[in-house]
Amino acid sequence: MSYLDKSLKEIHIALKDGKVTSKELIEESLKLSHEVEEKYNAFVTILDDAKEVEVTDNLLSGIPYGLKDNYSTKGVLSTGCIPF
Repeated sequence: MSYLDKSLKEIHIALKDGKVTSKELIEESLKLSHEVEEKYNAFVTILDDAKEVEVTDNLLSGIPYGLKDNYSTKGVLSTGCIPF
């Protein structure tokens, strides 16, 4: 089952209930990210070494996401550009 079409709240509840793991979400997100990058050149950096984290009551904990690198990120290539 794909969780990428669910709301953050639905994904968070599934994580808390043990129906999905952060690792499974990361794997699903990385697969899609690479497909999108190959087709549209949408990402400058994809962090294939993303680590599973403990799920807490914070709504975003354990949920992978894409982020525009308008800010400097320690240890991660940050270009602040639109990839062409």
